[in-house]
Amino acid sequence: MSILIKAIVFDFGGVVRKPGIMKHIYTAVGKKYGIDRQIVRMQFHKLEQPVITGKISMKQFWLRLGELLGVEWKGLERVWIRTYAKGVGMNKRVLQILGRIKKKGYNLSLLSNEIPSHAEFNERHGYYKSFQNVFLSHSVGLKKPDRRIFIHVLHKLKIKPADCLFIDDHVENIATAEKLGIRSILFENTSKFEKDIKNYL
Repeated sequence: MSILIKAIVFDFGGVVRKPGIMKHIYTAVGKKYGIDRQIVRMQFHKLEQPVITGKISMKQFWLRLGELLGVEWKGLERVWIRTYAKGVGMNKRVLQILGRIKKKGYNLSLLSNEIPSHAEFNERHGYYKSFQNVFLSHSVGLKKPDRRIFIHVLHKLKIKPADCLFIDDHVENIATAEKLGIRSILFENTSKFEKDIKNYL
């Protein structure tokens, strides 16, 4: 089966990056301003689509979120970014697996729904260095599970769906990929993933 796989595309959050960072951010913002974290989460989700797909800038995002929460946007930005910086953590076992796969000669790519400020931090700290190609929702203008972002990746990598293996921790993203004929693995935990991916290498 290994001869059929020409490229392996990974999700970032919940796979390469440990899960839970957004919960930490909602909690920190809520604590800072005396707002229930569920309200912070709800207001963020109102702006998630436009900021993740690059329809609004980060400054527009901070301004609008500040208005929705009734807080000053610059302070909001500081606590948000500081919490991300302190709380973000990489899955070291997954990074080790990535290293082993890369040595086998596979093209490793990243496909992530990410807001620009997080992506910039990740880039600065070398969190994307394992990947030869990085596809970010705000740069492409689309987000998973939109089928068009998968088609975009296939086009850029110049491969057929059956030549691609996609790893993600969200069922809806896996479902879209599989409908297009992309081989997929639902990431549930590192141990299971390590066993699952051996079937393709």
